[in-house]
Amino acid sequence: MINGGNVTKKGMAVLLLATVLMGAHISVMNAQEQNRCPEVEQYPGNLIYNCSFERGWLPIPLGEIGEGWEYYIETGQPALDHSTFERLHGSTAQRIWTDGVAFTASIYQQVAGVVPGTAYIAAVDWAAINPSQEANIERKVGIDPLGGTDPASPNVIWSAAIWEWGHDFSALRVSAVAQTATITLFVRVHVPSSAGTDEAFIDLVRMEVDLVQPTATPTPVPPTSTPTPPPPTATFTPLPPTETSTATQTPSPTATPTSSPTTTAMAVQTTASTEAPAPAAANVVPAATPSPTLQPSGSAWIPNVLLGVAAFSFVGAAVLGGALVLLRRS
Repeated sequence: MINGGNVTKKGMAVLLLATVLMGAHISVMNAQEQNRCPEVEQYPGNLIYNCSFERGWLPIPLGEIGEGWEYYIETGQPALDHSTFERLHGSTAQRIWTDGVAFTASIYQQVAGVVPGTAYIAAVDWAAINPSQEANIERKVGIDPLGGTDPASPNVIWSAAIWEWGHDFSALRVSAVAQTATITLFVRVHVPSSAGTDEAFIDLVRMEVDLVQPTATPTPVPPTSTPTPPPPTATFTPLPPTETSTATQTPSPTATPTSSPTTTAMAVQTTASTEAPAPAAANVVPAATPSPTLQPSGSAWIPNVLLGVAAFSFVGAAVLGGALVLLRRS
């Protein structure tokens, strides 16, 4: 018979233990992320794990490599192991060497948790050599801001190279701006020709935030487009009418015919009688009323006047004659 209460208590105990263990693991990870190479106190912000090769060695087909590191062989077949002879910090350093064979090889480490857009510096404080001939071993350090693992990639930004024997490694320093949250540090050794034993010793490798950060380029604000006023609409303006002189036809005067007065013949009735004739009533002959005459201009009126005078004289003579007849009879 399963006791539910006991199961519940056991489950809670297991959950509590798991929480404690997880918290301890996270604490260790955070501590490592805050100081990835605590053995070198002078570089508290170093992001390279096992930067001085003091945390043990891992076997590889070509020998051994420091814990936390990887290798990349471009040409040849060099050997990798540790050295206690040429070192800068601690008791050991990484050695890359050959015995009479040219080679090109790199060790590298990917660094996660960086901030994209931030500049980081990679540097090597120790890269001594034991050449078989003068100036035949090249060393340089590089950063792939995209986090790749191929040292031959064009993305890798390299420092200046040093060839000479000596202990001045200040040239092995380069800065790059992270493009992703993971970037890669490379230490490259190149021996173009070998006349015997050629050795390179790598120690105290570091990567830190660069104190000189790139200046943020302000994003240009596109100018506000000012609306272009539309062109004015052509307005038809009527022109004032042009006065056109029109020839006015003046009618010519028309001659109006003048009606001449009609002479009415007055018949005098005479009665034959034995008796003494009674005095006859005087026949009143009405004078013809002349119609109004439009007198033509100029001398055209003279004939009409003469005609009128003649008619008037004739009528006057007739009247006078009639009066004389009456006077005789009486």
